[in-house]
Amino acid sequence: LADQVGNLFGAKKKTENGIVIKVPGARRARLKELCAALKECPGVYDKSLDYDDGQQTITLDRYKGKLNDLLDDLEKKAPMVTDNNAHASKPDNTITINL
Repeated sequence: LADQVGNLFGAKKKTENGIVIKVPGARRARLKELCAALKECPGVYDKSLDYDDGQQTITLDRYKGKLNDLLDDLEKKAPMVTDNNAHASKPDNTITINL
């Protein structure tokens, strides 16, 4: 019942495979670049991808694959993301990129 009421008011329900990518200090243009690169990664559903420039995050509601695989694929698609400035956290299903 709570989900039904939440849906009526537009509350987003976090999906099981949802991933949040934190990019502290990133501006809108950089978030757009990362979103474009993410759309090219295998297992990413581009309609489930959204960014929030105020929070400096990218949310991926649906991803078919492992968190580390996504980070590896993102490193290949976006040269600005490297082993030295990005890490994945499995417990909270996040990736943090320090640009």
